[in-house]
Amino acid sequence: MEDDVKGSKRGIKYKPNTSTTTTTTIKMANPGNVAGGYKATLNNPNVSDEAKQHAQEMLDSGDFESAPSSSKHDDSMKNTGNVIGGYKATLNNPNVSDEAKEHAQEKLDELGA
Repeated sequence: MEDDVKGSKRGIKYKPNTSTTTTTTIKMANPGNVAGGYKATLNNPNVSDEAKQHAQEMLDSGDFESAPSSSKHDDSMKNTGNVIGGYKATLNNPNVSDEAKEHAQEKLDELGA
């Protein structure tokens, strides 16, 4: 049997799909992640001085001030039951300092648990 199309010998004709459409989704970068990338560039010994200078200029531009800080903890956004459970686990963990246990107990008292 002769090849029909594209080397098919089974009598099945191959017809490429010529009407394919491609959709591209563009996501905006998280400003906190972008700032973190620039900070990593500054501390990376394998990065050129030119790249470090550019990263510092971008950080100095102040475009990342609206980015949420990861150092801020907002317990109101978390599941209260999980927060209480975490503090209780702290109290029972022998590897935790007395200071941390006191803090956990204070938080539990504030939460009424």
